[in-house]
This record gives sequence, C-alpha cells and structure tokens, in this order.
Amino acid sequence: MDIYNIPITRVIKDFMDFIHTSGELNIELSSEFILFISTLMRIKAKMLLPRKEVDEQGNEIDPRQELVDKILEYKKFKEASTKLADLEATRMLMVKRGNLQKELSVLGEEASEGTEIQTITLYKLMKVFEKVMNRMYDRTHKPQHVV
Repeated sequence: MDIYNIPITRVIKDFMDFIHTSGELNIELSSEFILFISTLMRIKAKMLLPRKEVDEQGNEIDPRQELVDKILEYKKFKEASTKLADLEATRMLMVKRGNLQKELSVLGEEASEGTEIQTITLYKLMKVFEKVMNRMYDRTHKPQHVV
C-alpha cells in the first residue's frame, strides 16, 4: 500500500473482515484502529477544503505529511524490534554461565573432592590446626595407669 495515498474505505473494509473472521473483539486493537481512521478522515477533510494551510515560509502544508512521518517512524521501530527479536533469539541459544562459585561446589561434591578447599578461610584453617595439635598432644601424653 502506498503510504502517500491511503484509501480509507479499503482499510475499513479490511479491518472489518479481520474482526469478523477472528470472532472476538480486541478493544485495544479497535481503539488504535479508530484513532488511525479518524486521523485519515481528518486528513481527507483538510484536502477537500478549498483553503490551503501555509507554514512560516509561505509553503503549502500537505496534511498527509504528518501521517506519512508517523508511518515511517513506525516502520523504523518495527524494523528495530525485529532486529532486537533476532538478537534475543540468538542470545537465548547461548549457554548461561550462572553462579560460578555454586557450580564449582556442585562439581566438587559430585567428584567428592575439592569442595572444602573452595570455602576455606584462615579461621577454619587455624581451627583445624588446633584440633590436629590437640590430638597429637593426647596421643603422646596418654595417661598411664600403673598398678
């Protein structure tokens, strides 16, 4: 459809056919359609009036230009949303990295080794050393019972 010459009757007929075939009325879509058609009708009425509007420089203002600009802007946004949808689809195919620390601990638990070393702190190391030294002292200094 040529955006510089939009037939109102054809657009209305196509929309009504769409509404009848879908079987349900979408209020949001209908309100957008009514706004679009009323804008077209306002433009057609301005074109039928014998008075021509002029801008500051004295040039004649085409009443269709505002609608054409909006349609072109809509087309740009539509193309950008298509590109973003493609990028989103590509991104969804990538593997998510997630929480690296959690993944390493899960892998260590599965292999039954290495999980403790990932969560070790200096305090834990000192407590373990203290326990080992206490056990060593208890082994070497066992109480002797002599009868």
